[in-house]
Amino acid sequence: VTEAIANGELDQQVMIRGGGEMGSLAKSFNKMTQALRERDRQIRENAEKLVAMNVELERSNEQIQKTLKELERSKQEVQNSYDDLQAAVRMMSIEKNRSSAIIRSIADGIIVTDSENKIIHFNQYAAKMFELDADCIGKHILETVNNIDFLHAIEETFAESGKSVHKEIQIQGDSG
Repeated sequence: VTEAIANGELDQQVMIRGGGEMGSLAKSFNKMTQALRERDRQIRENAEKLVAMNVELERSNEQIQKTLKELERSKQEVQNSYDDLQAAVRMMSIEKNRSSAIIRSIADGIIVTDSENKIIHFNQYAAKMFELDADCIGKHILETVNNIDFLHAIEETFAESGKSVHKEIQIQGDSG
């Protein structure tokens, strides 16, 4: 029996014959064997749980690695989009500066409006002719220009939406 228990066969029991010290020793030996059997069962149960947890951790780790790769790809896409956007902003800034330089260099008065006819830019000659200042930016052109011929030309342009209207207006300065 003791060899079987030593080899891991914990379901063995020592037969108790009689009482006394030998009977007490046999009872203690059987109790010890039962306690070993219970601990062995708990160890096996915990080992199975650990194996299951390890499998789950590996699955979780794989999912985390997959998510990290996706995030890295997304991060690179965002960085590329940001770089493209910065390049576009630089090009727009260059184009705006170029357009502003052209508008400033023209000796005639020029007022540039957006699709809603709000002033977005004007040159120094238009500023002098129509007494425009920085406060005019963003206002509708009809709110800022105080010249009846010019206003009629603007209204005609609005009425002919989608068509080009060419009209030359003479604006006389204070000197005549």
